Amino acid sequence: MKKVFETHKCFIELLDSGIVRVETKDGVSIEQIDLDDNYRVFVEELKIERALFLIVFGKDGLVDAASMQRFANPDRNQMKIAEALVVHSVEHALEANFFLKKFPLQHPIKVFDLEEDAIMWLKLQLT
Repeated sequence: MKKVFETHKCFIELLDSGIVRVETKDGVSIEQIDLDDNYRVFVEELKIERALFLIVFGKDGLVDAASMQRFANPDRNQMKIAEALVVHSVEHALEANFFLKKFPLQHPIKVFDLEEDAIMWLKLQLT
């Protein structure tokens, strides 16, 4: 049975495929402290050194500018082989694309509207 870790604003689990799935709760505003909570789960609970990451944004949530900058921190991103962002609204898609242009990352990252497509793309990153 998979274990799901719950932080104040996210659910985190390691999928059978080895993908780390992070889902933000609906209507929350993600702040820097929330990213730190998630990172602690990755390192201390899941023992992640390097992995594929699937980030599923809940409905009506926000990410502030300081958190976007922390999210893009190279030290934080060393554990990411590739990352897929799943968004459910035009607003989130615009925000995600703005983030990708403002903070270029060293690992492959792509925005999706369907989780299944994101997972398929992540699995291709290992080949």
